[in-house]
Amino acid sequence: MLKFEVLLLVLLDLLVSALIALRPTAFWRLTALALHGGASLYLIFANEGTTSQDYFFRVNTATKIFIAFHLVYLSDPLVEYRHERDTIPPVKRSFLYRMYWATCVSLNNREIGLNCQVSIFFRVKALVPTI
Repeated sequence: MLKFEVLLLVLLDLLVSALIALRPTAFWRLTALALHGGASLYLIFANEGTTSQDYFFRVNTATKIFIAFHLVYLSDPLVEYRHERDTIPPVKRSFLYRMYWATCVSLNNREIGLNCQVSIFFRVKALVPTI
């Protein structure tokens, strides 16, 4: 993987965190998401040369596109999400804290510790009745 692609991947994560922390208007969110999508498509079509690394990198980049669209355009995480240890809502915190908080939310797909946490285990009813 080239250094430029790694730098671009980190910058895209910071872009999503900044969009969550700043809460811009819908026009700027859509514009930034278009920029994010274009840069992500560049990363998806970048070739490393080995099939397994390319597959892993492309799947993760495509996943980041959907996560960014969900967190930036479909929801407002600073208002809707709440960490279990937060005593003050993230909206009322400083910009650096909101950037840290938004980075944690965007990089944590299961939202561990938040009010929308996804469980690791699913309860499945037994097919055979127990006696």
